[in-house]
Amino acid sequence: MKAVYRYGYEPRQYEFRDMPDPTCGPEDVIIEVKYAAICGSDVATYFNGGEKGGICIVGHEFAGTVVQVGSQVSDWKPGDRVVSDNTGHVCGKCHACTSGLFLNCMERVALGYGMDGGFAKYVKIPGEILRIHKWALMRIPDGVPYEYAAILDPICNAYKAVAQESGLRPGESAIVFGPGPIGLLATQFCHIMGAKDVIMVGLSADKALRLDVAYEMGVTEFIASDAEDFVSRIHEVCGVEGADVAIDCAGAPSVLLQAISGVRKDGTIVKVGASTAPLNFSLNDLTYRAQIVKGHHAYDVISWRNCLGLLSKNMLRLDPLITHILPLEQWERGIHMMRNREGIKILLQP
Repeated sequence: MKAVYRYGYEPRQYEFRDMPDPTCGPEDVIIEVKYAAICGSDVATYFNGGEKGGICIVGHEFAGTVVQVGSQVSDWKPGDRVVSDNTGHVCGKCHACTSGLFLNCMERVALGYGMDGGFAKYVKIPGEILRIHKWALMRIPDGVPYEYAAILDPICNAYKAVAQESGLRPGESAIVFGPGPIGLLATQFCHIMGAKDVIMVGLSADKALRLDVAYEMGVTEFIASDAEDFVSRIHEVCGVEGADVAIDCAGAPSVLLQAISGVRKDGTIVKVGASTAPLNFSLNDLTYRAQIVKGHHAYDVISWRNCLGLLSKNMLRLDPLITHILPLEQWERGIHMMRNREGIKILLQP
């Protein structure tokens, strides 16, 4: 089969090559990938390199159909429409695993990051993980297209940040920084949950492709932080106390500083985005304002179960986010398009 393979740790050490089809052990499940999605982390690893991810077939956002199961598998059968949470291995013993937070296992290995992933015709879900983590593989509800299921990773990320971690209540105000896929999805969840103000913060350059999409997601105000006075605009929309909640999907230190200044006293900031840059400012205002900063990582079973439920009832708007579908052999074009902000969510079709 053809697959996108990462063969080294330097930037751009990826290639489209022939790979053997995965072999099915007695407890394994083989999936034929219908669609896989390019993630921002795929783009970062491709251009920056680094040891994160390991040597393997890449791609951790995908959905498809079961085509083969091992002799000892009883939960799955050929023809099942499925999506993976991309977990390939966990220890099953640590605090995270025993709490059902498998994405936080210190020994976790992800499909597409250390184990062969979904930028290929076929991908194997190891039987080991299916014994430990029953929700590592999930059925796609009837009527939900594979395209939607393939982007459940960012959907569940956004859901957890807003619905499970922020404490947002109907009638409150929310700021979402960063109009990427997770940020746009986060604004949609803020809208669904009844926020009276859903304020997206981006750059002037974001308006061309993302402003109309942001309004479709439920955004009520868009602030271009490179062209407008952020604090003045927040006070204009929310009043002098500021917003109740901020979801940082950008990650830069300057964004955290903005969030602290834009959220009211006793408010909550959920930090989804990440950056290697050190903080260059004091955190005293965080203390004086009695704000909570919540670190965020991925999702859990509740996120997946509830997001699958929302999809089954057609309660999420996803078509505006899926801007391009490319054949798998055009994976490199898709990565460059993502980097150049020419697309929002780009799918690959093997």
